[in-house]
Amino acid sequence: MSKNKRKAALCLALVFILMILLSSAVTAVEAGHDCAGADCPICNIVTAIHSLVRSAAAVCAVFAVLFVMLQSPVCASRITASFISDTPIAEKVKLLN
Repeated sequence: MSKNKRKAALCLALVFILMILLSSAVTAVEAGHDCAGADCPICNIVTAIHSLVRSAAAVCAVFAVLFVMLQSPVCASRITASFISDTPIAEKVKLLN
């Protein structure tokens, strides 16, 4: 992996971690607020944060499953074999007709 890709991956991971930490902090600080009723802006923000964290957790779970599957030799060979199609270029066959 090139240095630029590593830097980009590290920055993305840091942004993701900061998102989780800051959204947890906002939720903790605003947990005991005085609710203004059905259209409470703080409740709307906390609900949006919960859905954001829930969807981020689902994405992490999918990536974790894919990572484990690709680390297993049996699954990795099956997955990579399914992406390789049988074409003359893949089989390095000359078509001299």
